[in-house]
Amino acid sequence: MGSSSSGPDVNERISGREIDLPLVCALGSIRAHSATRLAWHSHENVELIFLLGGASNYEFSGVGQIELSGGQFLLVPPKTLHRGGQDMRMPSVLCGIVLEPFSKKALRNSTFTNTDIPRFERTFAGELPRVQTMNSALLMLAKGLAEEVRTFKNNPNDGFVAARIRSLVCLALIEVVSIVDAAHPRAAMGMVAAAKSFLREHHADPIKMDELAAYLGFSRARMFAMFKKATGLSPNDYLQRHRIERAREQLRREEVSITDVALSTGFESSQYFSRVFRKYCGITPTEFREQGCAS
Repeated sequence: MGSSSSGPDVNERISGREIDLPLVCALGSIRAHSATRLAWHSHENVELIFLLGGASNYEFSGVGQIELSGGQFLLVPPKTLHRGGQDMRMPSVLCGIVLEPFSKKALRNSTFTNTDIPRFERTFAGELPRVQTMNSALLMLAKGLAEEVRTFKNNPNDGFVAARIRSLVCLALIEVVSIVDAAHPRAAMGMVAAAKSFLREHHADPIKMDELAAYLGFSRARMFAMFKKATGLSPNDYLQRHRIERAREQLRREEVSITDVALSTGFESSQYFSRVFRKYCGITPTEFREQGCAS
């Protein structure tokens, strides 16, 4: 993906204050046909660099150089000292976002809520810069952002342009989080471990999967996909299997009624408990007890 070789250089920058989006510290659009100076600097929070055309490299203190090519984005952790390779940014087309620290106040006028803050913090945690490839949706969003920044500089009082930028930023962040999370198995395994722990600890309670997803900081679909990939089971299946295992332990104690076993292991009725028990064990709870099963 090459950078354009015609037209004037462009280096536009706006603040989140200008578009009434506290989540953004700064948003920039750059189209450079020649190398430009980029000295050592850092930001208080996460910086995202979307390279739309050309190629460039960045040097990080204590890490070395990282190459970036068109169609990729670079995630720079907070307070990370970096510069262009040899103090220069190569000819390129890019869009960059510097975010404010995630907080309730910062989310005003965005599409995010307070429950999304832990998700952002988990996704962007880490001390090393990361390069990822943009998917088609993110590439389109980043291009749109670059264009809208330039439009806004020419029409700073157009509220609809500011609204489009706010929307594009939020949509781009959703794609970034999805891509970064998918690329880091440790993050996925951390989510799965947290989900399994929650399901085991709350097996006796009525658990809604939408609430579990919100607790973990993932969409329901993303949570199901990551859990299934890691365990081979859906969260619902894992929960039911754990409930049945706990029920089997209780059924070995004859003084406990089947109804009490059902209710204490999260089933709404003994009838439903019997159906699920037969599904996983091949016999009913009554037959299990009558046969004196010990395993």
